[in-house]
Amino acid sequence: MTRERGPGLRIVLLGILLGGAVFLAGSLAGYIKPNYSLLENVSEKAGLIMRLPPLLRPLGIFLNNIVAATLTYILTIILIIPGISVIAINGYIVGTAVRYAVEEGGLSLLTAILLIIPHGILEIPAFLAAVGFGMRCLAYCRGVKRIIENTLSMYAVTAPLLLIAAFIEIFVTPVIAGVGGLGG
Repeated sequence: MTRERGPGLRIVLLGILLGGAVFLAGSLAGYIKPNYSLLENVSEKAGLIMRLPPLLRPLGIFLNNIVAATLTYILTIILIIPGISVIAINGYIVGTAVRYAVEEGGLSLLTAILLIIPHGILEIPAFLAAVGFGMRCLAYCRGVKRIIENTLSMYAVTAPLLLIAAFIEIFVTPVIAGVGGLGG
């Protein structure tokens, strides 16, 4: 007799796939019809993080992202659509940022994408996992114990991914993209 690893693993995977499709659609929409005013808040946060000493910058990014992942998780539990909306908005902002980097920053499309991929390969799935775990909690969590177990599972997946992604974003991504290091 085989047993599914944890209740609702299929729902978590469905949430990841659904979130991925929504993120890609949002990114495409942001690139095709960007709204540069959305980048002001992102730019402010980036400015605050870049004022930190180099070794604390990943921590600043991690804290920002873990709060956002938690919000995504909670909003998904409430009714799925709010959590998916966070993913769509983040995708839209990514698409807008790529377009801005190309049009206003003078970067090639490849360089702009390379500024996302090294850390995004971990960061984006972490947010998608938050949606998946939120969907699982909505479907299966009855009682405080189940909610706590599901939440701890969500953090066990998302926190390490977001922490590693934050270090990559500061110390590796700029080098891979060929725009120098932001760490020092």
